[in-house]
Amino acid sequence: FSFNPDLHLLVDPTLRQRHDEIVFNAGRLDASILMATAAYFRLAAPQEAPLIKGQG
Repeated sequence: FSFNPDLHLLVDPTLRQRHDEIVFNAGRLDASILMATAAYFRLAAPQEAPLIKGQG
């Protein structure tokens, strides 16, 4: 998530295809959030861009 409009959130579209859930830090090094990938895309509304090269 980004709360700064000048900081664009980019996510590789394969994340949605490969994982039902994602885990990311919660703004602290000792806390994480586990979230359904569909919910993450709905709430965070990231821009999708191919970021992973040479998958296979």
